[in-house]
Amino acid sequence: MTQGKNQTHPAYNKMCEIAEKLGWPERFQDDLYKWDKQILDNMKDPKQTFLWSIYESGTHMFISGWKDGVGHTGADMMPVLERCFPTCQHHWWDGVALHHLTSGIDEAIELLRRDPERKVA
Repeated sequence: MTQGKNQTHPAYNKMCEIAEKLGWPERFQDDLYKWDKQILDNMKDPKQTFLWSIYESGTHMFISGWKDGVGHTGADMMPVLERCFPTCQHHWWDGVALHHLTSGIDEAIELLRRDPERKVA
């Protein structure tokens, strides 16, 4: 199932709602309103799982199965993100709904490791 060009990813409005409630991101608003939206708009399958983190100055998104140029995964990057932005809130898109991860970084790392390319059927 591919999203149509003018369709908004089902997680995006919830992400904006969370950001508005928190008053974040204060500084790098393009992280959410431009880059995260662009990633979601270009996602071929809206059921692709991902981790979305928001903090005072910006956001980070790790699509399940993502690796950087040297092979680091989102799970590898989470401790760095947490160290740099200790007030980070993590949210998991399971293909159907966006869930706030209240147990923090350990849960986020486990989901990224367990679901490297999971899609809800």
